[in-house]
Amino acid sequence: HDDQISVWLALSNADEISGAMYMIPGSHLEGKKEHKTIEDKNNVLFQNQCVQEIDESKKTLCSLNAGEASFHHGWTIHSSKPNKSNDRRIGFNIQYVATHVKQIKNDTDTAICVRGIDKYNNFGIDIPAVSDELTPSTVAKQKELQEKYKLIVSSRN
Repeated sequence: HDDQISVWLALSNADEISGAMYMIPGSHLEGKKEHKTIEDKNNVLFQNQCVQEIDESKKTLCSLNAGEASFHHGWTIHSSKPNKSNDRRIGFNIQYVATHVKQIKNDTDTAICVRGIDKYNNFGIDIPAVSDELTPSTVAKQKELQEKYKLIVSSRN
C-alpha cells in the first residue's frame, strides 16, 4: 500500500446511520500499522483484520452524497459501522497502484493500466469488457477474476 490510493465512490448516500467510513486523518504518515486477524462473524471483510489500540477521538466521519467520492492512502486507518438505515449503502471501490507495486499473495493478479506505461509488468492485463452483453465467455472471465480475488484477500498476510 506504499504507493496506493483507494477511492470510494458513493452510488447512494453514506452517512453515520448507513455506515459511512471513518478515517483517522494523517494516520498514513505513521507508516504501515500491524493488523490483527480477529474472528467476528459480523465482519463482512474477507480478512477480518483490524488495527489495535486506535485513538478513536481522532477519527473523522466521511459522509458522502451519491456521486461524491473519498480518496485515501492505503495506510490510512479507516473503518465503518454497520448500516442501520432502511436502505442499502452502495459504493464502488477503486484501487490505484503505481506500476512498480507487486502483488505478493498471488502472481496471477490483474490490473488495467489507466495512465502512463507499465515498465514492470507485475500484473496480468485485465482487458475491459468490449461489450455489454453477458456472453458465456464474459461470465466465465468474471467468475475467474472473482475467484482470484477471493484467493488474494483470504490469504493471511
